[in-house]
Amino acid sequence: MQKDKSETNCNKHQVAVLCSRIGGTVIGYKNADIEVRVAIDQNDLSTYVISKNHSDVNVFWQSIEKTKGNDLRYICREEVDILDVSIPTCYINNTKFKNLKEQSKFMLEIIRIVYETQPKIAVFHFDNRYNQGKHRFLVNEWMALMKQVGYDIHIETMKSSLYGIPNEKKWAFIIGVRKDIGIKPVFPEAPDENLSTKGAIGDLVDDNPDVVVSKTRLAYVKKYFYPGITLAEVKKITSDMDIPIHPTLYRRDKWNEPFFALNGTTTRPFHPIKERLLTVKEAMRLQTFPDDYVLTDNHSFNWIEICSSVPPNLIKSVAETLKSDILEYL
Repeated sequence: MQKDKSETNCNKHQVAVLCSRIGGTVIGYKNADIEVRVAIDQNDLSTYVISKNHSDVNVFWQSIEKTKGNDLRYICREEVDILDVSIPTCYINNTKFKNLKEQSKFMLEIIRIVYETQPKIAVFHFDNRYNQGKHRFLVNEWMALMKQVGYDIHIETMKSSLYGIPNEKKWAFIIGVRKDIGIKPVFPEAPDENLSTKGAIGDLVDDNPDVVVSKTRLAYVKKYFYPGITLAEVKKITSDMDIPIHPTLYRRDKWNEPFFALNGTTTRPFHPIKERLLTVKEAMRLQTFPDDYVLTDNHSFNWIEICSSVPPNLIKSVAETLKSDILEYL
């Protein structure tokens, strides 16, 4: 790491962000008026995006293995209020024997950084699909190790749509508070403020698509899958007509409700009322990224990263609660 490049408000609470992706967490903490001192990711395009949008943040393109707690403490002026880690899917999804070593190595490196840094609060978040079944063993091990290094730990599932985010994806949050602080982990209460897809992207319906849908897929949509069609209806049609397609890729029923979960795959869903795929700009709205957020020229990368990122507004809700219920008492 190079020397800290910024001198900012010393009175603000400070966060160090690891596995920052393209910066959804950075936006969320900033919107909660918490200073993001450093963001680290080992993907060069991700760090490019953060650098273009957050010139006041120390951004490093490096691996977790090369990240040292003393460096983070130095950049955060010796006191890290929050250490935030977005756990990559590859380190919690795969349970094949050959991947267990890499999973364990990543987990132990993060625990090492927590131990070296001693943040007041540690926040981990990941797709809630991997907070159940066989994946839960790794999650439990993660929490047990955090307890061993001196943290009170709690995990909660947070559904995006209950926090004013116009999609239904669920996120798992593990929050640890250093035991000597004497305050238990806290989570924000859900205001249950649903925002519909129409409310989020209704003004973008006439935008031009940024990718071309395959002719075969478009032909199926025009012939069988009308605007508003539910997943159950798609499944019935595909079964009755013996159509060899994946039904979830053709549902179009979330216009007046929050959109269904956006997952970071290259296959985009269809627009609920237009015969085209959702655009990256629409995905940004559904994930609560600002319209003017600078991305790359690679539409596929942009789509995957936006849909894989934790929504900034969800981080903002968590951050505001941690600040008001823990940090401002210290």
